[in-house]
Amino acid sequence: MNIDAIKKYKIISIIRGYDTKDTLEIVEQLYKAGIRLVEVTLNSPNALESIKSLNEIYNGEMFIGAGTVLNADCCQKAINIGAKFIVSPDTNLEVISCTKKTI
Repeated sequence: MNIDAIKKYKIISIIRGYDTKDTLEIVEQLYKAGIRLVEVTLNSPNALESIKSLNEIYNGEMFIGAGTVLNADCCQKAINIGAKFIVSPDTNLEVISCTKKTI
């Protein structure tokens, strides 16, 4: 994802605390409403499964990212399953480095 997507769609919806079933239902409604940027926080139940499923369902029609990324291992796992952007709650140089070299 690049800055152009943020400029175009303007809103990043954050999904926190929902399991995969609920996340898929929520994102379906967001998609219908025109939202195209969604962050799933990694402290949500089955967050990586949710991100992977969303990328399979929306296959490039939405930008799905991972939030609350606390370390480089979680960052790489999120990228490996298709996260298009990474959001971290702090300035973690390992997470930043992982993101920059991969996305």
